Amino acid sequence: MECKEKYFDDKMNLTNKEIEESLKKAMEEGKKQGIKIGRKQSQIKIITNLLAMDMDLDIIYKITGLSLEEIKELIN
Repeated sequence: MECKEKYFDDKMNLTNKEIEESLKKAMEEGKKQGIKIGRKQSQIKIITNLLAMDMDLDIIYKITGLSLEEIKELIN
């Protein structure tokens, strides 16, 4: 009986470790996505401000390093 309990305890610990690893990976991925979203929002704000100052798209793309297509995509 003791061996059976140990087997199930080991299985539960393994499962808990797997759950912890999955949660850690999910949190890391969520953090990466959050940073990506924040950067995109920042770029949109910068582009919007530059457009409000009547800057040409060619200048904006040189300032931001984004392609004209990326800029157009962000402002739409």
